[in-house]
Amino acid sequence: MGPFITPWEIRTKTLERLLTTPGSVATLILGDILAGFFFSLAISILIILVGTLILGGAVGNVLSLIFTIILASICFAALGSIFSALPTDKPANVMMLSNLVRLPVIFISGVFVPIGDLPGWGQVIARLSPVTYVTDLTRFAFGQSYFFTLKTDYIVLSVFTIVFILESAKSVKNKLFS
Repeated sequence: MGPFITPWEIRTKTLERLLTTPGSVATLILGDILAGFFFSLAISILIILVGTLILGGAVGNVLSLIFTIILASICFAALGSIFSALPTDKPANVMMLSNLVRLPVIFISGVFVPIGDLPGWGQVIARLSPVTYVTDLTRFAFGQSYFFTLKTDYIVLSVFTIVFILESAKSVKNKLFS
């Protein structure tokens, strides 16, 4: 949702109106990130409900799953906000670039092939993706084997989240005032 919001606001000329209100640019950025966060949270809850109630999956550690979903939703909402800072008013352009990044990241992150089964170079590349750590934490929450320690997963995912939030703020401010 994040990559879609700002280009759409630019295209419909509502961003100028938002910038003239008494709210700060930081509030606008936070609003975009929160919109992406709640959208991601809703989709995640829906998928988990379908997986557990309809398909019979069992959550082994509910608290870990909840914390992972919240942290991952914030992380990826901030990443989406970074993509929204691209210099275009066409959401399709932003979505195309975000998919160009998103799809390879999914394939190297242990979603389809466990990290331990990847070749050495694949394991090195997988460490550069926040999806890797979300996947690892989700595997733990569902009682499956995981690759890293939980402490490592949470720390690295938190660092990604902080970096994405800071970069989002910088990128969007640069876009608005350039």
